[in-house]
Amino acid sequence: MKKILLSLSLFWLFSACHTKVDELSNNIAIIPQPVTLDIKKGNFELSSATRIIFEKSQTSNADFLRSYLHTATGVNFDLKEANEPSKGAIFLTLDKSLKPSQYTLNIAENQIIIKGGDDKAVFYGVQSLRQLLPPSFEKSGNTSDIYLLPNVNIKDWPRFPYRGLHLDVGRHFMSKEFIKKYIDMLALHKMDKFHWHLTEGQGWRIEIKKYPKLTDIGAWRTELNGDKYGGFYTQEDIKEIVEYAQENYITIIPEIEFPGHSLAAMAAYPELSCTGGPFDVRASWCVGLSEDVYCPGTPKTFEFMENVLAEVIDLFPSEYIHIGGDECPKSRWMECSKCKSLMDKEGIADGEELQSYFIKRIEKVLNKHNRKMIGWDEILEGGLAETATVMSWRGEEGGIEAAKMGRDVIMTPNSHMYFDYYQGNPVFEPKAFDDRINLRKVYEYDPVPSSLSTDEKQRIIGVQANLWTEFMPNESQVEYMTFPRIAALAEVAWTPLENKSWEKFMLRIPKMMQRYEALGINYSKSVYTPELKESFDNTRKEIKVTLSTNEPRAKIYYTLDDSNPDPENAIEYSDPIIINTTSTLKACLYLNGKPLSNIISKTYEINKSIGRKVVFGNPPSKSYQGTGEFNLVNGVRGSIAYNDGQWNGFKNDFECTIDLGNLHHISSVRSGFLQDLSKWIAVPEYFEVYTSKDGVKFSKAGKKDLPLPRHINGSSILDVLIEFEPLQARYIKVLAKSSTLPKEHNTSDLHSWIFVDEIIID
Repeated sequence: MKKILLSLSLFWLFSACHTKVDELSNNIAIIPQPVTLDIKKGNFELSSATRIIFEKSQTSNADFLRSYLHTATGVNFDLKEANEPSKGAIFLTLDKSLKPSQYTLNIAENQIIIKGGDDKAVFYGVQSLRQLLPPSFEKSGNTSDIYLLPNVNIKDWPRFPYRGLHLDVGRHFMSKEFIKKYIDMLALHKMDKFHWHLTEGQGWRIEIKKYPKLTDIGAWRTELNGDKYGGFYTQEDIKEIVEYAQENYITIIPEIEFPGHSLAAMAAYPELSCTGGPFDVRASWCVGLSEDVYCPGTPKTFEFMENVLAEVIDLFPSEYIHIGGDECPKSRWMECSKCKSLMDKEGIADGEELQSYFIKRIEKVLNKHNRKMIGWDEILEGGLAETATVMSWRGEEGGIEAAKMGRDVIMTPNSHMYFDYYQGNPVFEPKAFDDRINLRKVYEYDPVPSSLSTDEKQRIIGVQANLWTEFMPNESQVEYMTFPRIAALAEVAWTPLENKSWEKFMLRIPKMMQRYEALGINYSKSVYTPELKESFDNTRKEIKVTLSTNEPRAKIYYTLDDSNPDPENAIEYSDPIIINTTSTLKACLYLNGKPLSNIISKTYEINKSIGRKVVFGNPPSKSYQGTGEFNLVNGVRGSIAYNDGQWNGFKNDFECTIDLGNLHHISSVRSGFLQDLSKWIAVPEYFEVYTSKDGVKFSKAGKKDLPLPRHINGSSILDVLIEFEPLQARYIKVLAKSSTLPKEHNTSDLHSWIFVDEIIID
């Protein structure tokens, strides 16, 4: 008879009757880490004879467990309703001595018992049992007769009542099927809130029957290439998703943005604006905020707001409704006669107070329907609504202020909880937002600021991570940015501080990654990507590359000839790598002969300009000088991240002269230019090269005109090569003319920044 041991391969070899979590829990990879976990000698045999026994209240949890086990094994496990456990069975029951969300999981040789303070708690116990099963159980095809589970006693409950993950479907629409998959993954990690960002300037995604043009017009935009893009959820879709979330004990909190981020709605109903339009649904997100927002000076706006929220409330049973409240420009209000009239009538002093008036009007509507309001921390400006909960995203300051006012707070700071930021070195990552929030930074976050008093700390009701999808055009990319950072988030939200350990988490995360693999999730391996640091030695004209890893048990292998770095043909890294000829470095992390990371690759170009003197016609900005005086001639290329340290930034035109030291035969000059219009950075209008033997008399070697690319979202690097007949020169002068920002940009009358990474001379 075939047997498979689950999770703990050697635990029965220990002679003690039980071993505490510190000694053996690393072999049991439950995430989030339980409050208490004791491992005992022995195991439970899961086989086709195993029954699922449940008291009547646990029918749905029993059905979930049976379905999960059936999908994995093909076995139709018997279900039986009963009030007492039975030998050889899994028993699900409520326990009035336990608090809500608190569960116990006891596995012994003759039975498994899961008890919970409520139905949700029993579900959490089932999720922990699920994580004691092998990752292969996440898909069909498990054919062994018996599976052995380790005998454990777990008592567990969450640190915070609010454990959330957000998803923006305004910038990029996600299918109904993917939303359900997202909910599945929240449940696996014992998260309990799904913050669904449904409206944006780039798209309105929820059907509102009273306002059909919101989806007829507002759900669709014309991309810059002319393609039509969009989508929305019908009310039937939403009812189906809400029901599915409830089955997984997830509360969906819808977000309907007021008063900013509203251009899609005003494209459909321009009378809601201060100017009357017309407007188009916005096709970009990297060119600044739209100045056009809902007009509080017209009664139609509040009629619209109340009618929309009434339909939203009917669809979502959540205690909370999120109303946005962030990033609202006020220039239109200050120019609007209707708004000025309202301000005079209500004694409103400025735009911040007018926004507060708007938010408080929304609060009254929600309170009338017995709902509570959540808003981003800008709702503090001008006076906070009485019953509002603050979601602190611009750091922790807004949350601290609200907690000191006695208001509930959800911490979601962009310093630690923004999953749209890079999770690894931008050189090796897809385009994301500027900063790096790696797995460790997420894991080590504590949502409760030490500056708060004991009573004020009680106002921190939870934590949430946000996924803004500007740079996530598809569901696969959403997965890549979410996993495995959701695992770190789950432990921040659930596990008590004294139980958290980064080192032990790193021992548990590989098994969770195997689970992601079995689930078909496009998860990131960035936590294992070798860290790469470069330094340039101008005296020796060489680059020193240092590699490191977060995984001390693993080894880094590398090559310099563009071949794949497997242990059989690569060099095991031990000392810094010296590069003094053009080389393509490839590296990979291995553990026990198997690759942990993806292969990283970077080319270093050793050319005639390396380490030569650079004289600028106008110096780079003090904020963007890169690595110093040799930044443009160090052989190290920049990435799509403007702030990676390898770019020189120029606020206007770019000009520099490189002294090669003596005469050289040359025939080409190449340079790299960054385009990132969200940062006002664009490729130049043209690039010119001049050469000289004496540094006084220069001759033009070539010029290239560079039309501005039509895409304005995202980042790209344009390499510009100017070739000419071979000649002798000592001095090379390069010039680039700053371009005017495209008409789609909010500041299209201004000139762009020029960012240059390297001048390559051959």
